[in-house]
Amino acid sequence: DELERLGFDNTIIARRLATSILYQILRDGFFHGDPHPGNIMVLEDNTIAFLDLGMIGQLNLHRKNQFLKMLMGITLKDSKLIVQAIVELDAMSERINMRKLEKDIDRLRDQVLSVPLSQIKIGEVFNEVFDLAFSYNIMIPGEFTMLAKSLITLEGLVEKLDPDLNVLEIAEPIAGKLIFTLISPEKIGKEILGGVLDYGNLVREFPTALLSFLDKLEHDDFIMQFKLKDADRYVQKLDSAFSRLSISIVLLSLSIVIAGILVGLGLTDISGAEIEPIIISMFKGGLSLAGIIVVVLIISIFRSKRH
Repeated sequence: DELERLGFDNTIIARRLATSILYQILRDGFFHGDPHPGNIMVLEDNTIAFLDLGMIGQLNLHRKNQFLKMLMGITLKDSKLIVQAIVELDAMSERINMRKLEKDIDRLRDQVLSVPLSQIKIGEVFNEVFDLAFSYNIMIPGEFTMLAKSLITLEGLVEKLDPDLNVLEIAEPIAGKLIFTLISPEKIGKEILGGVLDYGNLVREFPTALLSFLDKLEHDDFIMQFKLKDADRYVQKLDSAFSRLSISIVLLSLSIVIAGILVGLGLTDISGAEIEPIIISMFKGGLSLAGIIVVVLIISIFRSKRH
């Protein structure tokens, strides 16, 4: 009301404010992270000036394209496009049940995006999508969290200036224009040229790299490292198997010794000869020694498992 009293046009201000923030995000990749009323000044002719640039968000080309894809998925109410954008946010995420995720996005679409485009709050939709991504252990980049906060603040301010204006409706043609730029012949031509130059560098550098590799291989200066997934678990299994094998060998040896002594005693008894005390002593000593070996082996096995 105060702006209108001073002769400003709230509708023009709201539209310029939303357009400016959206271009900052989608085109420039450099946006104001906290566009609340205290950080915005209105100059003559309804011109917008941003203040307090202490909270700034940045998006590289890859992140801008991810946001653009998610925005178009929301605008078109396309669940598959939204799912693709979500999964691309976290390249290190574990294997995801894509079918279940798409069903959850379908459910979210029916709940949040079933209303006309003019009634959709883009900031709230992004928050809902990010919350769902968290439930699938997908890490949301920090710049996207700031982006969602900036959009929510923007929508609140735009609604105060002009309740009939919708940020998503302003974003749709901007996103469409930028997508057309991405698929323009000029853009594709530059990417093809860049690929050709990269291929040329590869062809030029390959002989040098190959000679360097062969030289290291010839002079034993080449080290290959392999990392086995869940290696500790396999080592524990092998250790357990070797432990059982060691006990089996000791027990088998003990059984053979005892059997040999018993056979010798049996033959001596049959022949009627007197059993020498030294044989009995050897029998007892062998049993004692075998028992000690078994106990020591068991103790060492338990210690190795503990470590």
